[in-house]
Amino acid sequence: MIHAYEANPHLENYLKHQSQIANFTYFLEAVGDRDGKVVLDIREVSGKTRSTVSESGEIPMVSFRRAIERIDGSVDLAKVDCEAAGWLLFEERDTWQLVENLSLEYHLWSGHTHAETRQIIENLGFRIGKQIPIDQWYGSILASRTCNPQGYSRC
Repeated sequence: MIHAYEANPHLENYLKHQSQIANFTYFLEAVGDRDGKVVLDIREVSGKTRSTVSESGEIPMVSFRRAIERIDGSVDLAKVDCEAAGWLLFEERDTWQLVENLSLEYHLWSGHTHAETRQIIENLGFRIGKQIPIDQWYGSILASRTCNPQGYSRC
């Protein structure tokens, strides 16, 4: 079972089409550290769109925990690309224990570093298989809780 979350309502047509082809369920919601609402600052390049938690927002936000509960309480692979909002998710330490493998695109707009990101992921109990610092502003990490010679972790 695959669930996808997208806060930008302008992308729904793409999601709808792709969900029919790939047979997944999508939610037009942001994922955060709690239930609430966000305001989107939609940029020309969708990868630079940012969200701000605000009760005056029009976009619903679901807690990371509730998103995992919707998919029966555990996740084989979480592909996380929340722009800078991903940093709030890292505070949900207990919830991350329900995730086996992680593909993360992270952003350093808030003054964080590549080394700090690696340390946070390791502190959540993951083993880093690969970290790719793209530039000074973002990078990606593949990580796993278990050693898997065919997959993410190089143990």
